Amino acid sequence: MARNCINIKSTTDSEFDDIWAIFQQIIRGGDTFVYGSNTSQAVFRDIWFGPDVRTYTRDNSRYGQEKLSERPQRAKTYVRTTSKVLTNPDLEVARVYTAFCDEHIVVGSYILQPNCPDLGSHIANASYMVDPGVQGQGVGRAMGKHSILRAKELGYLAMQLNMVVSTNQAALKLWQSLGFKIIGTVPKAFNHSKLGLVDVHIMYLKLD
Repeated sequence: MARNCINIKSTTDSEFDDIWAIFQQIIRGGDTFVYGSNTSQAVFRDIWFGPDVRTYTRDNSRYGQEKLSERPQRAKTYVRTTSKVLTNPDLEVARVYTAFCDEHIVVGSYILQPNCPDLGSHIANASYMVDPGVQGQGVGRAMGKHSILRAKELGYLAMQLNMVVSTNQAALKLWQSLGFKIIGTVPKAFNHSKLGLVDVHIMYLKLD
């Protein structure tokens, strides 16, 4: 059953503990993320929030209404800087977003960033995580749609997901329903906690 109350906004430092808790649940499963179950909070902070972040201000409007804000910034928002981009300065950073239900319950988070620096920075990459307790309720789909919209608005020409585990049928079905296609498969690239070495897919979406 899909949730109708999902609101996605730029991530602030106040959401760290909730996102860390979701991350811990996911890595304990050992079936979707590459990070081991012993990944520390410090390592996670570097992965998802990063020490090299800068702040930016956005309206925290509902999906499809988010835009740049001229208002004074009230909370620190995490944006990881990358190397200099040659074409579009908007693509210089990795933007981190959080999905909420009823404005205060964190149910997921994702990062949108250049897939490669400099001459490859026109292709976006994204990484998503959903609270296992609300899987199947439309959170992943909402974040997927939101990320595609944001990638288009930022000027990316396409999106590429580099490591979709072949046994994660729910993710494959979701991304294919949103227009992503499998453009390559890496044999035995993921060490599944229960199944051992399994393939991973590279998925691609051209942004019109």
